[in-house]
Amino acid sequence: MPSVRETALQSLTTVIRTAVDPVTVLRNEPRPQEVAGYPRQALLIVGDGDPGIAEQTLGVKSYFWTHSVELEIIVQRGDSDLRAEEIDDLASSIGSAVTADTTLGGTVQYVRPGGVLPTHDQDDAGTVPYGVGLMLIELWYETDTPTG
Repeated sequence: MPSVRETALQSLTTVIRTAVDPVTVLRNEPRPQEVAGYPRQALLIVGDGDPGIAEQTLGVKSYFWTHSVELEIIVQRGDSDLRAEEIDDLASSIGSAVTADTTLGGTVQYVRPGGVLPTHDQDDAGTVPYGVGLMLIELWYETDTPTG
């Protein structure tokens, strides 16, 4: 049986996949050289991020986590304005989907999407330039073990 942490991460990934369909969403995968072959010339990579250090209650052992998940939004287009618009559009879709169900179907106490950190463009030799935006999403959940 998966941990509360793993269940929360799986639920978030599912919500993101639904929000940006048909864009491909991967979890904990390295960034590929090109994303031009993916639908909408875009790719999202959900990184498990940092669960932080849990706050612990005394008496009945409970651990409260504020887990910061990192989401890379990668768009490969020739024009930097189009890259920025697509990153913004995908981030908006994700933010709307996450705020529509702030408990991710009861797997977390609360989820809060953050803004997209400024995008940066990368131009590898011989490929179409791509832009990367980093979106942070916080998951708040409680466990009865210190390992999440």
